[in-house]
Amino acid sequence: MKKLSLVFAVSLGLAACAQSDSEYARKYKNKEGFKAKAEQTAPAGKTVSMCDKPAAVICESLTNIGTKAQAELAKNALNALKKAHGLSENFDGMPASFAALDEEKKNLNLDSELLKRADEEYQVFYKYDADVTEAAEIARTALIGVVEKEQGVSEEDKRLLFSIINTSLVFSVTETLTNHFTFKDQVVAKLKETCGLDGGRNASMSIVPGGGPNGVIAICPGRLMRNAGMEKEDRILSLVFDLTREMAVQMKLRGAKPDDKAVACLSGGSLSQDADSSLQVDQVQADLWGYKVLNALLKNEEDIEVKKAKVKKAFRSLCLDGKAEEERIQNFFKLDESGINLSCSSGPRC
Repeated sequence: MKKLSLVFAVSLGLAACAQSDSEYARKYKNKEGFKAKAEQTAPAGKTVSMCDKPAAVICESLTNIGTKAQAELAKNALNALKKAHGLSENFDGMPASFAALDEEKKNLNLDSELLKRADEEYQVFYKYDADVTEAAEIARTALIGVVEKEQGVSEEDKRLLFSIINTSLVFSVTETLTNHFTFKDQVVAKLKETCGLDGGRNASMSIVPGGGPNGVIAICPGRLMRNAGMEKEDRILSLVFDLTREMAVQMKLRGAKPDDKAVACLSGGSLSQDADSSLQVDQVQADLWGYKVLNALLKNEEDIEVKKAKVKKAFRSLCLDGKAEEERIQNFFKLDESGINLSCSSGPRC
């Protein structure tokens, strides 16, 4: 087993040689009239502590050039699809439009083609597939290291977790749509449902096609585009948190025991299994593993401000999405280890 600190240090040492934006992205940044709007979450002139108001500080002044470019790029993909197949000007790329096509065009699987074209457009702006591949290996190694040190987990349960982590495959949109593999139809259907036909949703997915033995994870382009314009180290850290969470979802899907005590503590005992609840048990359980991995990685840093900066980067994908995401950020700060890592004042913690 590789040492966690060594793997992460090497990975982020390479990541520090940040890749520059694509030419398209640079042009978009400088396009006349484009100005990213900062979101002020703290009153002017007042300093808000990350420990006291984590969501406010983490999401403060957040700008996102990728999300702003996404609509234009998705439109390019739709127009290219319409031109290639002689579709009407009124064709809007929504499920109803595909359902209304004649049988000949339905047999062409044009909805999958739209998703593939959109993914290609987004990657002209930001080539995220390479980042996902790198982050997946860091997340996998880090999560194994965390599981190894878990107290109160039997060796048998640890072996199950190791097996799940090692057989959770991270696929890109391109791999999902073009590669041949067993139960591909299930994975493609889940990808379209989760990401939308233009791939634009801020979401990720986990599935165990055919019941196993492997699980499949994918992050939607809409979530990946939120990292566009960031330094590579920042992009990788954000993806590590996202991918760790999805590996934890795989644990749930494949029968691993949840940490009910920790989940109950994080939720104050108020979590619901109701699908309409803002924050659900399974979501908190997955987040918990993400928090543990992040805390393990933070231990390699001595400077508190550097640690706080990394926390801000890791939770970037949770900003701008409402109350449930605020709760998810706040839950990280309820953990004992988070309080120690970030020198937050003592208080009731999990």
